[in-house]
Amino acid sequence: MNRRDLILTAAAGVSLPAVSTAAQPARQIDPHAAWLAEWIATRDAINAHPTGTGPHFEAITDRNFELDTLLSETRATTVEGAAAQVQWLIIEDDWMCDYHSTLAQNLLKTLEGMA
Repeated sequence: MNRRDLILTAAAGVSLPAVSTAAQPARQIDPHAAWLAEWIATRDAINAHPTGTGPHFEAITDRNFELDTLLSETRATTVEGAAAQVQWLIIEDDWMCDYHSTLAQNLLKTLEGMA
């Protein structure tokens, strides 16, 4: 609608659609990517630990298990979060056959393309 039509429409008493001035909601934060990064760091620390025993090692393995639980049991709320979950599946691929691995790789590519 041009300016002239807008003025004529307003003068005729026709109501115009309301324009929202409300602030857009903040982007939702999904913790899965951060959990995945921490999971990778704890996994690497477990693998690099010199003795594989002791309180420090136990703390690392306990946290790694907590992150396993968070990544697997917490529903992602964003595409990025879902992609992080699929990345975790790919890294933890002991259980996957070739079909599962291909599917997970394709899911990850799809999600990354949507992000």
